[in-house]
Amino acid sequence: MVADDKRISFLAPVEIHEKTKQIPFAMRSGMLRILLERILDASDKHGPIVFGAIMSGEFEITYKKGIDR
Repeated sequence: MVADDKRISFLAPVEIHEKTKQIPFAMRSGMLRILLERILDASDKHGPIVFGAIMSGEFEITYKKGIDR
């Protein structure tokens, strides 16, 4: 954490908290920061409709080709 960074915390249901264990502990903060950054970037590009899409379930996270599981 850099001196200029600010901590963001939020409440989440127990089920979601349990699912976060899928993400290696050391990666969780960085992962959430990147997701928030991408949401805010999408909002800059498309406006507040992005927030409505997320809240209504009309927003999907996709990944680039070449990433197979």
